[in-house]
Amino acid sequence: MPLTPYRGPFGYEQAAQLVRRTMFGAPPEQVAALQRRGAPGAVDELLDYSRQELPDNPFVPEEAASPGAAARVTIARWLYEMLHTPYPFREQLTLFWHNHFAIEVRKVRHPQALAGYLGVLRDHGLGSFAKLTLAVATSPAMLRYLDNDRNVKGSPNENFAR
Repeated sequence: MPLTPYRGPFGYEQAAQLVRRTMFGAPPEQVAALQRRGAPGAVDELLDYSRQELPDNPFVPEEAASPGAAARVTIARWLYEMLHTPYPFREQLTLFWHNHFAIEVRKVRHPQALAGYLGVLRDHGLGSFAKLTLAVATSPAMLRYLDNDRNVKGSPNENFAR
């Protein structure tokens, strides 16, 4: 079923509401710029984003001294991305899906798996829920979080069912 285009007024308050729902905040100039684009243009701008992380992110998990430190650096890397990305809606979606498909950093403790998990959320956040669920369920971070290594024939681990 196609969406009905927004036909109401798109003033500053409506643009500010869109910012509150899709970003972590924005200066008044950015709200005004979205308002000038109109509702369809503002939404198009928010949905047109790159899935690549910022190249200048100063937090490099591979340089951390221990797996626990690397996991904390991965979190810092994500926070940096949230604060400095030109695509805040992407990070809002990533946070939303991370809250839905929760993992625990202290348990996973593998920076590449954690980064891969965030990449899965970024790549599939706007797409099919079925594809997102499959990608999350087969990601190394989720498999580690769910203790997949303890699955044995005849006595399956039921963590995912909970």
